[in-house]
Amino acid sequence: MKKIYIGGLAVSGKGLMKQLLDGHSQLCIIPFQGFILKWLVGYDFGQLENDSKLLNPYRGSYYESLPFFTVKDNGRTYRVTFDEFIRNIYYYYDLYAAYRAKRIWGVAAAGVDISVDFIFDYFSYEQEWFERLFEKHADVSTEEFLDIIYLCFINNWKNSYVERDSEYAIATPLQNGINPIHWILKNTINTKMLLMERDCVGFSYALAKKDSLYFNKPLNSQLFSLSYVNTLKEYRDFIHSPAISDDPRVMVVDFEKLVLDTRKTMSKVADFLGIAFKDVLTIATLNKIPLETENRKFTGMIQEDPYKAIPPDAIEFLRYLYGARSTKPPKIKTMIYGIRAFKLIMAYNVKRFWQRFKKILLILHRRFIKKG
Repeated sequence: MKKIYIGGLAVSGKGLMKQLLDGHSQLCIIPFQGFILKWLVGYDFGQLENDSKLLNPYRGSYYESLPFFTVKDNGRTYRVTFDEFIRNIYYYYDLYAAYRAKRIWGVAAAGVDISVDFIFDYFSYEQEWFERLFEKHADVSTEEFLDIIYLCFINNWKNSYVERDSEYAIATPLQNGINPIHWILKNTINTKMLLMERDCVGFSYALAKKDSLYFNKPLNSQLFSLSYVNTLKEYRDFIHSPAISDDPRVMVVDFEKLVLDTRKTMSKVADFLGIAFKDVLTIATLNKIPLETENRKFTGMIQEDPYKAIPPDAIEFLRYLYGARSTKPPKIKTMIYGIRAFKLIMAYNVKRFWQRFKKILLILHRRFIKKG
């Protein structure tokens, strides 16, 4: 079975690309953000703290302490409990609640409050892979693990056009990260990848807007987040490195071009994937139902121009942080930006130190309790 992966950072347009490919006769699009794959390539469960926001229906039950199963990958063995597994998939209560309400993560992140019926029972899906994995009673490889996830999804997907067949491809949107992309390119041969890229100003604005919507934070509180800056710079350098950009299995898709000239961009995507352009959608849909209607203008929300919403000075500072300036600012401004950047770096380092210090205290506290 041919596999197609849609990768990229948060709010980079993975969901939009998935919707534009939705309903194609050769594609089965999985509405799943790839937490499992992210975990398989190195997520450290030892760092996972008990967060009151996390929702686990099995908390306090037999499954919380039961050894779940082990996965061997690249010489490393992961031993995971069911509790850890569930917490990693749903991560935050808000995200889990969005799935329970059958809302689209990408749409919700873009600021559109819309509920859509996937014609898919997530709980039957969850129950089936849970039972299949417990039937193993042994180590499973990465490939076996993913095959179980795919098989359970196909078995529970209700749309008629996704019967299990060699002609169908599976597209899995990845949540984030360079590691999954590395892993896919290294461990698969015929996989094709669509890697989404976004302008740094639009990226920062969209993430800040998402945080303000989901976590009731002020819009400007995360606009100059060094965490966002460092992540985007690392991702941008990675996807444009010769090892990735020269790989014939990889296509980098510009988010702004996808939105502003959808037909032309999707024509190139269709050629890259080797699928018929006549079946590719040029209006975002889910289950072939357009998301843009008289009442819900999804694409209008995505096209909201951050250059109109953010003051010019803030835009220049963002470009300074990302190293994406088209022209060099005057010396005075460069000095001011340098001071502002230094303050951000110091605040960022202090915050990281405090977080790590709290984790050390937590580990010592747990060990002390166990010894006691």
